[in-house]
Amino acid sequence: MKTHGKIQRTMITKDRLRHNITYFGVHEDTAVAKWDSRKECFWYVSLAYSQAVMVTLRHPADGGSFKPMAELSGQGDTNLTLKGLERA
Repeated sequence: MKTHGKIQRTMITKDRLRHNITYFGVHEDTAVAKWDSRKECFWYVSLAYSQAVMVTLRHPADGGSFKPMAELSGQGDTNLTLKGLERA
């Protein structure tokens, strides 16, 4: 079995989040969510039961469960990069 190494990164604090940026993170239902600074929550689209549903998540500083680890940048799936992650 081939492993790719551990990714080491601390959670991004709420004061460092930027509006309308998509973040890679840790959560039981999604690994990607976008930050809305006006509503102070993350959001993502869930495709449950063949219907698109917008789901909001809170930052752990507000008692939520989505832990942002890195910013995602690029144009959709074709040019996606992780900013700020380091391999151990």
